[in-house]
Amino acid sequence: MKLRRVQVICPACRQQVEAVATDGQVKGYCAVANRYVDFVIETQLAPQNVVRIRKPPTAETRAKISATLMGKPHPGKPHTPETRAKMSAAHSGKRLTPEHRTKISAAILRLTAETKAKMSHIKPHTPETKAKMSA
Repeated sequence: MKLRRVQVICPACRQQVEAVATDGQVKGYCAVANRYVDFVIETQLAPQNVVRIRKPPTAETRAKISATLMGKPHPGKPHTPETRAKMSAAHSGKRLTPEHRTKISAAILRLTAETKAKMSHIKPHTPETKAKMSA
């Protein structure tokens, strides 16, 4: 009869418990449920009872994962027009701090003309309109 220490899942509270295994039997005590754990080993082999402990990925593995995901879109779920209108209404009239305005301005200045055109979705201003606006 060989005794060995094992980690098992308590059927009552689903916590990991240290127990002793002997010839197909497991015996231990669960302090959370305040009861003894005594059952046949085969009941612990069900997939929901297996404790999965994985090692954290190495730097090399993380770099590989990052390289594969790079450039792939993460679109998510688009907001409905009603939700967009609510969000717009919530933000309208909000005053930005001068610091925030400077940051937004700097971000826009870094964009290319092509990117700005894509973002605006409108026709660019004609030279006459620009002259009127600057006057």
